[in-house]
Amino acid sequence: MNSDVVSRRTRAAQVLGSKEPDQIKNRQEEKKRVRRRLFTRTAATIVGVLVLLAVIIWAVFFGPFFELKSQAITIHADQPNVDVQALTDRASKYQGVPLPRLSTAAVRSDLTADPSVVDATVKRSWPDGLVIEVVGRVPKIALQTETGYDLYGQDAVQVGTSDSVPEATVILRNVDSLTPAQAADVVTVWDALDQEVKGQTEAISLSGNLVTLSLVGDRQAQWGTPSQSDLKNQVLLLLLQQRSANMYDVTDPTRPSIR
Repeated sequence: MNSDVVSRRTRAAQVLGSKEPDQIKNRQEEKKRVRRRLFTRTAATIVGVLVLLAVIIWAVFFGPFFELKSQAITIHADQPNVDVQALTDRASKYQGVPLPRLSTAAVRSDLTADPSVVDATVKRSWPDGLVIEVVGRVPKIALQTETGYDLYGQDAVQVGTSDSVPEATVILRNVDSLTPAQAADVVTVWDALDQEVKGQTEAISLSGNLVTLSLVGDRQAQWGTPSQSDLKNQVLLLLLQQRSANMYDVTDPTRPSIR
């Protein structure tokens, strides 16, 4: 090979070899710059997302946008003796609490503390209200007082007071302080009575667990214990329809008597 050609190639290789490290270094620097830009963008995105989440959390859980307003509380009760306004006042103590942080269980607990309420279902009504369905305690027993009647549910919880006896409620006599057991006995007998028998019953009296019906016309029906109440009702109904008497005894419904 010609010595001039070899010399030119050698010089070319030397020139290229001297440029190659600079190019590699430049590429490495460029990669570093790209990584720094990518890191900066990623960090900025993460910070932005975190700030946005913080704003959303504050707005939802602590801001005024979802705060409960008393005028947005709606209560539906299934019994007329339930004081809806009083229950609204109870629920209104949570006014200003954002709905996401509002404990519906706590609201329900406050409502069921009212003796006229058996149960309540509390639902959020966005953005600032509640819808509440109330199951009222049904008056079943009336104890006469000097000013009217104290009304009790079948669990012996006092529902309220009244000047008159509500429909489907029986007057109970000879009892000063009603117990759950007494209430259960009275309601068992009262619910077993046919409408015709109820129509002739003025009141129920208790002596221990023995029940006596006070009937219209100054008559009585000795009922005995609440056991076999359905059969006793059928027997008493037949006696009232077929026999006139001052006393009907269905204590043993298989051997009734009159006098």
